[in-house]
Amino acid sequence: MGNLKDLSNELQKLRKQIPFAMAQAMTSTVRQIQEAEKKAIQRKFNATPFTVNAVRSKGASKNNLTAK
Repeated sequence: MGNLKDLSNELQKLRKQIPFAMAQAMTSTVRQIQEAEKKAIQRKFNATPFTVNAVRSKGASKNNLTAK
């Protein structure tokens, strides 16, 4: 029975890491989108750095799982 209890403890530890892993993945994705949008704006509109840098993103956190 000790093995079942150990497994339960390990799963609880992993459960605590899920929000952090999701936040990391969401932030990484939104940063990639930001870079792609900047390149597209530069390529299509021949925009100034001021215009290109207007594209912003906000990463997610484990307490707030939204990325913009």
